[in-house]
Amino acid sequence: MPFLSSAHRRGFSLVEISIVLGLVGLIFSLVWTLAPRASQTAKIEQATEAIASIVSATRQAYAAKGNITGDMTVVMPYLTNGVSGGAGGTNAFPSYLLSGTGSGACATFTIADSPWKGDATGCGSLRVCSAAAANDALCVQSSKPNPAGASFAIAFTSLTSTVCTSFATQITSTTPAAGLTDVYVNGCSAVNGTDKKTSAACSGTATKGLPVSISFAQTLCAATNPASIDLIYSLRAPTF
Repeated sequence: MPFLSSAHRRGFSLVEISIVLGLVGLIFSLVWTLAPRASQTAKIEQATEAIASIVSATRQAYAAKGNITGDMTVVMPYLTNGVSGGAGGTNAFPSYLLSGTGSGACATFTIADSPWKGDATGCGSLRVCSAAAANDALCVQSSKPNPAGASFAIAFTSLTSTVCTSFATQITSTTPAAGLTDVYVNGCSAVNGTDKKTSAACSGTATKGLPVSISFAQTLCAATNPASIDLIYSLRAPTF
C-alpha cells in the first residue's frame, strides 16, 4: 500500500472548522428568525378564513331570526347553538376554534378562541357582539349602532402588541369579507380616531382610515396590553 503523505492525512484546520461552524450558526439563526414569522403568517391566514366564515354565518343567522339583541352572553350562544344546544341557532364558528363550555359569565355556552389563544376570562378570545349593546362588558369595543342599527363586531382579545399591529394592518388590507365599516384597535376607531366609550379623540391617531396604517396600529396596539381588535361589519352584505 502506498504511503499517504502528510497532506492527505491531515484533518480540518482551525480556520476550516471556524468557517463550517460559522455557516452552521448562520443557518440556525435564519431558521430561528423565520420560523416565528411563518407561524404568525399561518395564524393570520387562519384568522382570515375564520372571519369570512363567521361573517357569512352571522348574517344568515340574523336574517333567519330577524334580530339579535343583548350583550355577548346572549349573542354567542345563538351563534354556537349547533354545539351548545338550544333551538333556532347556527354554527357561525369553524369547529377548530371552538373551545368547549366557558366559565364565569360564559359558563352556559360554547366559547371560541382565536388562533393566538391567550384569554383567561373564561369567555374565549374570539367573540361576536351585538351592536345593540353599546358598552358590552365582555366586548366593550362593540359597534355603536349605525343609522340603520345593523352592524355587529367580531372581537379578537388578548393579543400582544406585535400580533395586534400585524393583524390590524394585514386583515384590513386583505378584506376577508365585504361590508367592513370600521376597526377598533384597543377601543379606538380607525375611521374617525375616536374612543368607543367616550367619543373623545384618541392620542396618536393622525393617520386614520381603512386599511389600518402601520403607524395607527403601532400606536394604538401599544396603548393597552393585552390588546384587542374589533372588526365592525354591516349586518347585511353590501350589494354591488
